[in-house]
Amino acid sequence: YDVDPSKQSTDLVNMILRYSPDVVHIATHGEDRALLMGACDTFVEDWLIERVFKALNESRKIRLVITNSCLSTRVAAKLSGHVEFVVGHRDKLPDASALGFSETLYTFLADGNSLENSFITASGLANTSYHLWATRSDPARMRFFTNDNSHVGAASVLPRA
Repeated sequence: YDVDPSKQSTDLVNMILRYSPDVVHIATHGEDRALLMGACDTFVEDWLIERVFKALNESRKIRLVITNSCLSTRVAAKLSGHVEFVVGHRDKLPDASALGFSETLYTFLADGNSLENSFITASGLANTSYHLWATRSDPARMRFFTNDNSHVGAASVLPRA
C-alpha cells in the first residue's frame, strides 16, 4: 500500500514488481483515452498502459485493477484483456465520490463479501457511473478475504456450490 502523489509512473511498475499485489488501485486524473500517471504531469495513453499491464501480468497475477478516475472506461476496457477484473468510471468523478466508492468497496471486500456484491454496494452508494469488467472469472465468486477478516493469501475464486 503506497500513497504518494510525487511518485513517477515508473514507480508504479517497480512497486508491482516488488510486491506482486492482487489489487492495483490507480487514483488519478483521467481523460477519454489516458490517465495522468505520477508526478510526470503528462497523460499516458490507454494503449501504453495496456502494454505495461500485459507485460506485468505475464509474470505477476494481478487480479483486480481499479482505475478510479474520470473517464477511465476506455483504459479499463483495454486492461480487461489482460487482468481478470477491472473497474473504470464512465463520466466525470468528484473526489468525494471516488473516496466513498473506495472506502465502501474495500470495507465490503475485507468483510469477506464477493467482488460483485462489494462493487454493487460501493457503486450504488457512490451514485456514479462505475463499470466492472469480468472477462475470465465470475465476480460473484471472487473473494479477497474470508468472512472472519483474514486474508486468503492469494485472492481466490470460490468453487461453485
